Amino acid sequence: TSAARTLGVEQTVEAQIGDNIRRALTPYLGPDNFRASVKADVNTDTRQIEETIFDPESRVERSVQSVRTNENSNQKQASTPTSVEQNLPETQAASTEGPQSTSQNDRKEEITNYEINSKKIATVSNGYTVTKMSIAVVVNQQRLATILGKDATPEQIAKRVQRALLQVIADHAADDAGEGGAD
Repeated sequence: TSAARTLGVEQTVEAQIGDNIRRALTPYLGPDNFRASVKADVNTDTRQIEETIFDPESRVERSVQSVRTNENSNQKQASTPTSVEQNLPETQAASTEGPQSTSQNDRKEEITNYEINSKKIATVSNGYTVTKMSIAVVVNQQRLATILGKDATPEQIAKRVQRALLQVIADHAADDAGEGGAD
């Protein structure tokens, strides 16, 4: 399951970072003079990226549809004048020519469908990213005072711890630069 995978990755990252800290500090502080604790929060969500790339330069004509329409119409209306004579029996009123219209309509339409090459790329990432990390280091100053000698001052002890921590940071920064940086 996802929760079990996340827990496993967190434990692996915590153990790995803890081991790195112990290996880095042991030459400066001694193996039994400190304890390191690491807590890592990781994101193990699967990420899927899909993209489609179209290449309009590689188009291929798929179909062409042409529609041509010609319309002609002529209309003439004959009208008979309205008069009293129309109501008289057996007389035919003379018809006069009424309104006349002529129209012509030409239309041409062409539709071309193209097939365009496309490429689909799908990338799935099942990796992880460290979203938060807490590191605690507890140093046994009495043991360090014994190693440095009975005349060791608190400043000397602090300087030794500081030098050890700075060396760890410098080593870690060099490792990250060699690997292209940490996520």
